[in-house]
Amino acid sequence: MAASSDHYQAHIDGLRAVAVSSVLLYHLSPDLLPGGFVGVDIFFVISGYLITSIILREIERGEFSMLRFLERRARRLLPALAVVLTATTVAAWALLLPEDLVSYGQSLTATGLFTSNFHFWSRSGYFDGAAQLKPLLHTWSLTVEEQFYLVWPLLLVGSVWVLRRLRGAETVRPHLLALVLGLTGLSLVSAEIVVRTAPTSAFFLMPYRAWELGIGAALALIGAPGLARIPPGIRPFLSAAGLCALAAGLLLLSQDSAVPGVAALVPTLGAAAIIAFGGAGWPGRLLSSPPMVGIGLISYAAYLWHWPILAFFHGQAGRGVQGWEIVAVAGMVIVLATLTTWCIERPLRARPSTGPWRQLATAAVVLVAMVGVGRAMWFDKGWISRLDPSARAIYEASISRNPLRPRCDGFERAFSDDGFCNFGKAKPAKAPFDLVVLGDSNADQWVPMLAEYTREKGWSARQVTNSTCAPVLGVNRRNVAGNLNHQCESYQDAVVEFLKRNPGLREVVLAGVWTSFMDMSIEANRIRFDADVTAFADRFGARGSFAWHMAATISLVRRTGADVLLIAPIVSLPKFTPACVVKAISAGRSAAECGVDRTEAEESIAAPTRVLERLAAEIPGVRLARPIDVLCDNSHCSPVRDDVLLYRDFGHLNAVGSVVLGHRLGLIRSIPNQILGAAGGGV
Repeated sequence: MAASSDHYQAHIDGLRAVAVSSVLLYHLSPDLLPGGFVGVDIFFVISGYLITSIILREIERGEFSMLRFLERRARRLLPALAVVLTATTVAAWALLLPEDLVSYGQSLTATGLFTSNFHFWSRSGYFDGAAQLKPLLHTWSLTVEEQFYLVWPLLLVGSVWVLRRLRGAETVRPHLLALVLGLTGLSLVSAEIVVRTAPTSAFFLMPYRAWELGIGAALALIGAPGLARIPPGIRPFLSAAGLCALAAGLLLLSQDSAVPGVAALVPTLGAAAIIAFGGAGWPGRLLSSPPMVGIGLISYAAYLWHWPILAFFHGQAGRGVQGWEIVAVAGMVIVLATLTTWCIERPLRARPSTGPWRQLATAAVVLVAMVGVGRAMWFDKGWISRLDPSARAIYEASISRNPLRPRCDGFERAFSDDGFCNFGKAKPAKAPFDLVVLGDSNADQWVPMLAEYTREKGWSARQVTNSTCAPVLGVNRRNVAGNLNHQCESYQDAVVEFLKRNPGLREVVLAGVWTSFMDMSIEANRIRFDADVTAFADRFGARGSFAWHMAATISLVRRTGADVLLIAPIVSLPKFTPACVVKAISAGRSAAECGVDRTEAEESIAAPTRVLERLAAEIPGVRLARPIDVLCDNSHCSPVRDDVLLYRDFGHLNAVGSVVLGHRLGLIRSIPNQILGAAGGGV
C-alpha cells in the first residue's frame, strides 16, 4: 500500500530505528558502519515528508496556523531536549576544565538560539578529532531542521496563495511539486559544488541540506493518490530496492565521501522509496516489527543522549569506547532514551494544550534559561572558582599562551606597520629587525621564550608565522586527505620578501612540525632557487626531500648575514589533556601517566632531528636546540617537570613551558617573575 500521511505508518518508525541505529553504531566505532553518519540524512528525508504532509493537509483544509505549527514543534522537541541539556550541563560542570566549559557554554547558548550549526561550522569540522570532545555537537542537525521550518511553512502558504490566484485550486499540487523539485535540485547542485570546495559549510549549513528535506517534501506532494498509480505487484520490489540503496549508502560511504553532495542521493532516495512503499512485502514486515517500531519511537531521545555520553567518555578516557564498553554505552543510551520518551516526552505531549501563546511562552522560558546558563559559563570564564587550588594552578598554566597569536598568525600580517606583532626592543622606524621567528604553530609557541631572549639581548623582533605552514621554502606538503595547502605558498612568498626587506637581521629562528615532512607527501611550489642555492642544497639530499629544502631555506637566510637557530620538534604526548593531569594529581598519582616513554618519543622525531643535527653541524652560523633533552628524563617524557605544567595540548607548549624550556636549554639566563607566578612557583 502506498504511503499516506493521514494515518500511522509503522514502517516509518522502523526507518527511524534504522537511522538512529546507524548514527549510534558509527559514533560508537566507525568501523562498525562506515557510512552510519548518513542516518542524519535519513532523518531529514523523514522529517521533510511528515512535516510537509501535515502542513499541506492543514493548508488544504484552511486550518493552517503558524502559531499552532510552532507550538507542536516545541511540544515535540523541547521536553526531551531540556532534560538532556540539563543532565549534560551538570556533567559538564563536574567534568570539564574552565576552558572547555567556556566552549560548552558557547555551544549551549547557540543551541538555545537554534544556531548551533553556525557555531560548530565556525569552529571545527564534524569529523575533526576535536569534535569528539564537544558534547552538543549533534544539535547541529536539530537547528538545521528548525531553521528550515521557520521558512518552509511560509513558503508553502505563500506559494499556494499565489498559485490559487493564478491557476485555480485544482492545479495547486502539480505546480507546487514543480517548485519544490526545482528548489531541491538547486540545493543539491549547490551542495555538490560546495562540498568539494568548503566541505564544512556544506555539512553544517541549511541551504546545502535543504535538498534532503526537499526529497521528503516532494514525496508528500505526490501523496497517496500519485503513488497509488504504481502497480501493487511492483511495490514490494521498490521497497526492497530502497532498503538495498539504504544499505549501500551505509556500508559504502565514509567520512571521505562528498556528503551531502550527489553521493548522498543513494541513501536518501532509498529512504524515500521506503517511506513510499515500505509497508509492502518483507521490508514492510521487517520495519513494522515490534522491535524496530520500539526503537523508532525512542529514536529522538536516543539521538539526543548518545553523543554527550560518548563525548564525556572520550574526554575522560582520552579515547573512544572499546570492546564491552560499546555494548555498555549502547545499553545506557537505550535505557535513558526509553525513560525520557515514556516518562517525560510522551506524557507532556499528551497533556491538553493550554493555547499556542502560553505554550510558546513556556518554550521561550526554557530557551532563555539555556541561553542564560550558557552565557554565564561563557562570560564567567568557565566558573574557574569551582576548582581546587592545585587544579586551578594547572589550568591557569595550561591556558597561558603567546599573546601575539590572535593578531599575528597569518602571512598577511608579515609587513603590517601597526607594531602588534613586534616584541623585544622597540625598532627604529627604518631599521631592520634583529630577529624574526618563522614557522607554524610550533614556532608560535616559542614566542614567549623569545620575548625574554630578545629582552636580554636588547634586540627588536617580529613574529612571522602561519599555522600549518612550516618554514620549508619551495615545497608544499599534503594533508592526511591528500590535499595541498596552497595558503603556505603565500606564506613562503611573505617569508622571502621579509628576508629581502631586513638585510641586517642578526638571527632567524626556524621551528615547525618537522615530522609532517617525513610522513606526508610533498610537492614543489612556485618558489624558485638560483644556481648557488641549488648547488648548496644538493650537498644535503635529493631535490624534493626535507633535507634539500631545509638546506635551501637556510642558504637564503644566511645570505642576509643572520645566524640561524633551529628548534627540533617537541615531544608529542597523545594521552595529554589538562584534565588528565588534574585527575592524576588529584588522585595522588604522577602526571607522567599523561606522557610517553622516552624511547617512543625519540623514535617519533628521529628522522627530522637527524636532518637538523647534520645541518647544524655542517653549516656555519647554524645551531640546534633539542627540547627533548629537557622535556624528558632517561626513561619518560611528562607534561609536568618539577611541578610545572609545560603543555597546553598534546602537541604544543603553553607560555610557561616555552619560557621554562628556553631557560633549561640555556637560551635565556633567567625566568621572569610573572612566569614563576603562573607556574605556581614550581620552577
